Amino acid sequence: MKRSPKSNRRRRLLFGALAGAVAGSAGQLAGCARLTTARPEPERFDVVVLGAGLSGLYAAWLLETSGSRVAVLEARDRVGGRVHTVRDLPDQPDIGGIQVGTSYGNFRAMAAMHGVEIGSNPAMAAFRPDSGDPRAGLLLNIGGNLVTPREWEESPANNLSESERATPPFALLSRTLAPLNPLKNLHDWSSARFANHDQSISQTLAAAGVSPEALRLMNVNADNHGNDRASVMRIWRSQLLVRGQRSEQVLGGSALVPEALAGSLQNPVRTGSPVGRIEETADHVLVDMADGHRLQCRACICTAPLPALSRIDLRLPLDPVVREAMDDTPYVPITQAYVDAKEPFWEIDGLPLSMWTDSAIERLFPRVDASGQVVGYRVWLNGAGALAADAMAEDAFGRMLEREIGRLRPAAAGRVAYRRRYSWSRDPYAGGAYASWPAGRTARYAEALRRPTSRVFFAGEHTALVHSGMEGAMESSARAAGELLSRFG
Repeated sequence: MKRSPKSNRRRRLLFGALAGAVAGSAGQLAGCARLTTARPEPERFDVVVLGAGLSGLYAAWLLETSGSRVAVLEARDRVGGRVHTVRDLPDQPDIGGIQVGTSYGNFRAMAAMHGVEIGSNPAMAAFRPDSGDPRAGLLLNIGGNLVTPREWEESPANNLSESERATPPFALLSRTLAPLNPLKNLHDWSSARFANHDQSISQTLAAAGVSPEALRLMNVNADNHGNDRASVMRIWRSQLLVRGQRSEQVLGGSALVPEALAGSLQNPVRTGSPVGRIEETADHVLVDMADGHRLQCRACICTAPLPALSRIDLRLPLDPVVREAMDDTPYVPITQAYVDAKEPFWEIDGLPLSMWTDSAIERLFPRVDASGQVVGYRVWLNGAGALAADAMAEDAFGRMLEREIGRLRPAAAGRVAYRRRYSWSRDPYAGGAYASWPAGRTARYAEALRRPTSRVFFAGEHTALVHSGMEGAMESSARAAGELLSRFG
């Protein structure tokens, strides 16, 4: 691949980033549309990157820094993938890529390079636990009973066992699993040495003697397709990741970082460009877009989430385990709904705004605009609760949401109005929020999904070894770009 005369400094930046990622540390494509039969002469590039999420954009930036000519294809009409900020709501919420950990080295470096600020959102200061504001804190509604965490242990709504009663419902899962965590470092979760611990969450909890009521309440926090199937390893990995960390936010919205990365690329991202087929030959890769356009490259980096990847015709020499993992790995269902406050109902009952419930709408958090004014609720549904909501038509879902909020919190009855929802499971270019490994197959799948073919390399948060989330996406693209450059120069 040809390099420009000015590439030496850029290459130093590149390999510094790669070394950092290897040492410690998705955008999407689809392609179920029918490909046209006529094949035009392909456009030629050094590398084609599939997906303009953080992983794809960072990979493209690293490769351009090395002097490669890169094309980035994105199925959606925007960049960012699962990092997405909704700009037409007054609070401009992030519906993906919400938290920035203190260990997010690659992400923070790219944000700083492009003048994007990370910190604690000043508009949310009143809702911090130590603020003294009566709107702060967390209100429980269990079985239709309003309870504060301080009242929980002695509440008639508390049907936990004697040893569990003091633990608030939202902390049951983490506090039960943390002492059982056998992982010592951030590579252990994907190591075959720990395969005997790779059980389902339900198996692990049953062995710990958890009560049926605790299991029921834990399902509210269950961000998977079911505790009976999901591996406990992902939770244990997350516990290691967050230990000693502080979470912050991108001020102005997380989408600022992928948008800045996309804007810095020499070749503009081709949005609205789903891919239908990827074919590898002895000396190149052919990428066929659903509209009939064809690109040819020496190598390709694919950052698609597994549900989206499985929709593409992959004419690649893939290991059978990779195909199995693509078909067998569910993604976490997460649905977020946005509700406007027509009146300040919290001033009527004087209770905290945030709510954790065992109802069909699970968890509710205040939406706050840049001035600090509360504009409504963000309703957060995980797992089975998200799938149940996704099965409802829009009007029926909105009516149910308004009715349930009024039932759970009488002061809010008639004072809220449903606005919209966003489901990652219903997004064809995501298929869910992030990968949830099936029990007993974590190490096997994690290793296989990182394995490249001769010319196609794989990235995305599901291939990250150390971090998860946004930093995991960027860690994985640094690895994939490094593998590609080591092979092709």
